Amino acid sequence: MEEKTARIQSQPARRLLAKMLVTNGRLTIEGIPKDLEPPFLLLSNHVSNQDMFCLQAAFNAPLTFVGSTDLFCHGFGSKVVEKLFRPISIFKGSIGVRTAKEMIHALRRGEAVAMFPEGRHSPDGRTGEIRDSVASLAKVAKCPLVTVSLHGYFRKPRWAEYGRIGPMHLRLEHIYSVDELKEMDNEELYQKVLQDLSVNAYQEQEANPIVYRGKRKAVGVGSCYYYCPCCEAYGTITGEGNTIRCTACGAHSELDDYGYLSGDFPVREMDEWWDLQTKAFRKTWEQADEAQELLRVEGAELSELDAEHHAIVPLEKGTFRVDKTALYFNERCYPWNEIPPVSMRAGPRILLDDHGHLYEFDLKGHDGERVVLLSKWAREKRNE
Repeated sequence: MEEKTARIQSQPARRLLAKMLVTNGRLTIEGIPKDLEPPFLLLSNHVSNQDMFCLQAAFNAPLTFVGSTDLFCHGFGSKVVEKLFRPISIFKGSIGVRTAKEMIHALRRGEAVAMFPEGRHSPDGRTGEIRDSVASLAKVAKCPLVTVSLHGYFRKPRWAEYGRIGPMHLRLEHIYSVDELKEMDNEELYQKVLQDLSVNAYQEQEANPIVYRGKRKAVGVGSCYYYCPCCEAYGTITGEGNTIRCTACGAHSELDDYGYLSGDFPVREMDEWWDLQTKAFRKTWEQADEAQELLRVEGAELSELDAEHHAIVPLEKGTFRVDKTALYFNERCYPWNEIPPVSMRAGPRILLDDHGHLYEFDLKGHDGERVVLLSKWAREKRNE
């Protein structure tokens, strides 16, 4: 009861910050009933690092958020997030037993629990992978399930270092009653959640073009986009101002205020580019020898995340590299078949959970998406 009271007491501060976002961030809200009372489980797609504030602005009830473990490890900022939102910790992209139990307990206490089942916001404007375990959780919770969709990818894509000026929109998709949830099996509910949370930013731009202005829209693009669609080189993409360039062949394109590319690259949309590079790297991975180095970063930094003390503890600097079998850092070796899937946060920084120890590898601006893909593909191969 004390924990619930602490969350509710922080509600005025949450609402104030959320309302500031509505005013300054140009957030519009559609369809959220004012009389919706907890408990309920709230699911949303993930488009920006402001999404928690967007959801809280839309709902009168105080929301208990499920937040990535790394949110707790950034000093004063983490303390503010924890004080205002009292988040339940989760490793990016996965729902562990402990996290699921905490969510169920919060719902049974009469709280409203909100989570972003993708685990991280979109690099290309499309909703990312959502695991089917979210449907099982929704049925076990035995309370209403609320789904909403967030729109506003172009304000600040995952790879962007600077935001842009433009609107965001939040729309209610569905409120599933307890009786409705009972009538559906897990797969049927899972498909409905996928449909509700599915967003494609470029399809929306084609139907209703919206301007997102910025002078440094391309800065940071190399943290997610690593493949040149002209010369097929890896790790050569950089962004300056609104220009994206390949340092190997010199090809470049401009990123306009609608999010489209024009210039040398044979792609117009970032989602096209994403599919192209993923297909190319998949082919490289399939043809590579077991010990062939697929990414190497000199001068990378390894730290351990200490959520309890809101700290990132530096451990060592050195060489980060990956191949088909493992991730390496100096003398450390983490075989893909012995660790959970890795994830990535802004930086880019790779997050790795090694038997309860959460490590962060700072790649100093080099792309981390290839590491995430290698981890994913190794897991899929192991499960074949």
